Amino acid sequence: MIIKGISGIVLIYLFIGSMWILFSDAILSYFIKDVSELTKFQTYKGWFYVSITGLLLYFLIKGYTWKLINSQRRIKELYSELNSFIQLIPDGIVIISQDFRILWMNTVVEKLLDKKIHEGINMHCYEIFYKKNVICEVCPVKKAFENVCLVEETITYLSGSIFNIRAVPIFDEYHKVSKVMVLIRDVTKQKKTEEQLIQAQKIEAAALLANGIAHDFNNLLTPILGFSGLVVSKLGANHPLYPYVEHIHSSAEKAKELIKRLLSFSRKDTTEFKPLYLDDLLKDFLEFIHPILRKDIKIITDLKVGTIQIFADKNLIEQVIMNLVTNAKDAMPEGGILKISTSLIEIDETFVNTHGYGKPGRYVLLSISDTGHGMDEEVKQRIFEPFFTTKGDKGTGLGLSVVYNIVQQHNGYINVYSELQKGTTFEIYFPVFEILKENSNARGGI
Repeated sequence: MIIKGISGIVLIYLFIGSMWILFSDAILSYFIKDVSELTKFQTYKGWFYVSITGLLLYFLIKGYTWKLINSQRRIKELYSELNSFIQLIPDGIVIISQDFRILWMNTVVEKLLDKKIHEGINMHCYEIFYKKNVICEVCPVKKAFENVCLVEETITYLSGSIFNIRAVPIFDEYHKVSKVMVLIRDVTKQKKTEEQLIQAQKIEAAALLANGIAHDFNNLLTPILGFSGLVVSKLGANHPLYPYVEHIHSSAEKAKELIKRLLSFSRKDTTEFKPLYLDDLLKDFLEFIHPILRKDIKIITDLKVGTIQIFADKNLIEQVIMNLVTNAKDAMPEGGILKISTSLIEIDETFVNTHGYGKPGRYVLLSISDTGHGMDEEVKQRIFEPFFTTKGDKGTGLGLSVVYNIVQQHNGYINVYSELQKGTTFEIYFPVFEILKENSNARGGI
């Protein structure tokens, strides 16, 4: 545009100058015959020409400069508006060159990936985001360059957050891909919600199945228990068949206990909810479970909620504690420390966004931790599935499913932290009684 403007002014100047010289010299020569007079008038003509063309050029240049200034101002305004608009987009945006260097990124990237903009510019994307020296194995940017099309991937970042990545090719004037624009969206909360829904559906289906199996099995078990008990009482301890019949009877008793757990897992209509002091319940319950635990397991308690109440069923809460304590005991075959604590916490929007679950409000946090063998990530993802167990024939796979189900019934949330050889901590959030009355329709989750 600048070249065009200058060329126009030069052409106008040349045209006017040529016309002036051509016509003015011819007219002066026709009327003035004296050479000295002609020279004098030609001098005046020259100065007149310089003055007029100078004035004309001044106004031309002034007008063009004014337009140029206005255009630059408008360009800056448009750039500012566009930049403000881009910064309002909730997705992170990164522009990456053909050599995988970051050319530009918006401020949302700072929040999503905890990276400052000045840290990333001109750095390789794999260096700044993944601390690698080579291109990532699964790289949507590379695919976008190679396939010349939009590429979408879901990846897990170093922090554990899950991102939806869309790599969009940017074409130059020769219709070749010169850059790739990467759109980054945090879908951690969405994925966790989907997992919760799938988990809830599994448990609901398993509960229906368990209820049907338990009732049918109970009908078969009743005569076995009755007749085996009768035979045991008739035979006496000295009879040679007594050990076999007694074994049948004890096995049936264990099966009866399993049926109780199945019914507890599937039944929701026999609970009795009322205000409950969790600390008092734990103190009474700990006196009961002390003899059950081995002597090589040390119990530490830290109960801090005092007179704060939750709205709960006493028997179900005891079952939650018993199942988690039993799991902790089994995880420490060589002894260790079992810690049970309670505290009052406030869940806010930051907590919800970070953890992917919860509803803002006050909660009583029940924490049960052990120093046992812990779990890897694969096991941790499946522990609440019905009938999933790592105990072989010794486990039914219902203990933690029952816990999950009970926590849901109490509109609470449960989370687990575990590392191999470092132990496991279960955290359960129960809404404070007053908050619960206001949010009685809240759903529980993991």
